[in-house]
Amino acid sequence: MVFTLLLVACDDGTTDSGQGSSVLELFCEDVADGGTYELEESQSASIDGANGSLIARIVTDESDDTHNPNFVADVTYIIENLDVGGSPRYGESDISGEVAATLGEGNWFIQISNNRVAGFDCYNEASFTIEAGMTTFLCLDVNCE
Repeated sequence: MVFTLLLVACDDGTTDSGQGSSVLELFCEDVADGGTYELEESQSASIDGANGSLIARIVTDESDDTHNPNFVADVTYIIENLDVGGSPRYGESDISGEVAATLGEGNWFIQISNNRVAGFDCYNEASFTIEAGMTTFLCLDVNCE
């Protein structure tokens, strides 16, 4: 007896970053939102104890599309804990300009930069709070000059 398994992936058009929320559909759609953040109860099963999560979204005003991948994709970031220090986290944003991380409760700092866009020097930084069991949605303007 032979069984065939067919798996189908569907895209419903939402942007929930695995957090079970579609906050990003409405949050950080405009550069004016840059530097702001919102907290929402986390829907992720991987968040426990004193941990919370960060979903940062990067936007730009250098294009008609505030999420233009030429400006927001592969942006280098450094995340540091302001309360206890420790080793910083390094990485790059995904193609849509999002950064996702599980972090301990406390006060944090993020620095972003993108020097790969010809003729532009892009840099910004922000402080934010992580609360246990919560997701912090942070909006950052890539701030190209």
